Amino acid sequence: DSTVQNLYEELAADLELPERVAYEYAVFSPKEFAAKVDVSADDIEFYYSEHQAEFTTPEQAKVRQIAIYFPKEDAPELLAKTKERAEEALGKAIAGEPFEALVTQYSDDIVTKSVGGDLGLLTRGKMPKEFDQAVFALKAPGIAELISTDTGYQIAKVEEYIAAAPKPLAEV
Repeated sequence: DSTVQNLYEELAADLELPERVAYEYAVFSPKEFAAKVDVSADDIEFYYSEHQAEFTTPEQAKVRQIAIYFPKEDAPELLAKTKERAEEALGKAIAGEPFEALVTQYSDDIVTKSVGGDLGLLTRGKMPKEFDQAVFALKAPGIAELISTDTGYQIAKVEEYIAAAPKPLAEV
């Protein structure tokens, strides 16, 4: 017995079995389960009120833009002219000149220029941080302050502002 015990102790590492995992499966059929559970209107309202953050539409703004890009050269006089051009466009926008006409005249962004600068309905986080801050700070239709980004200047016109709000229970 002692010889077998000693041999076992010497070879114990070789005799160990690797860990195994056992799984048990349960088949869940929502259709069958639904018949067994009663969900009352009060239960639904309670769940909705406890999880209202999950059913909130984000803050949105319908925006048009004029994008004036920095020149390829870093010459100070060209950068100054770019800023002057952006400030001129902003001044005209604030004065009430038709924004779409200003887009055609000033914007360097070929994609949005053809649609009057229309960016559509935006939610926070879809555009650069500086752009979002300026646009969503308005909280109403209007012209945002001159926006300076890594690529140049942007002038944003908020045409419609939609505040974040919970969806109605009926819609959820």
